[in-house]
Amino acid sequence: RRVRVMVVNERDEILLVRSWFGHQRWSLPGGGIRRGEKPIVAAVRETFEETGVALDERRCKSLGEFENGDSNAPFVVDCWTTTIKKQPAHIAARHRLEMLDVAWFSLKHLPSHRSKTVDRALKLYKKED
Repeated sequence: RRVRVMVVNERDEILLVRSWFGHQRWSLPGGGIRRGEKPIVAAVRETFEETGVALDERRCKSLGEFENGDSNAPFVVDCWTTTIKKQPAHIAARHRLEMLDVAWFSLKHLPSHRSKTVDRALKLYKKED
């Protein structure tokens, strides 16, 4: 079980990350849940660790769950969303060996080389509208 967060800003841009691990496609920030950690706490922590963007867990909303489709070892993704004012995003110093890039993308012009996780989360996000 892992968490992913769809962070959207007031300009209808979404925050995406690329890591050195696996497929190197653009994906949502997120990662593992520590023992005893609530999924929302993991989501906020992972987003900050990977992007430097601080989220308020009280403003995060669960989008639901889905199975990750990008891996030979499938796992359940607990997906969250929040809307924030745009903040500068950067790779945290201690994650420079893990992360390739962090960037904001328009929801209308997402990168083609992206994870299936992004598309699955977008479907859940659009159902919420």
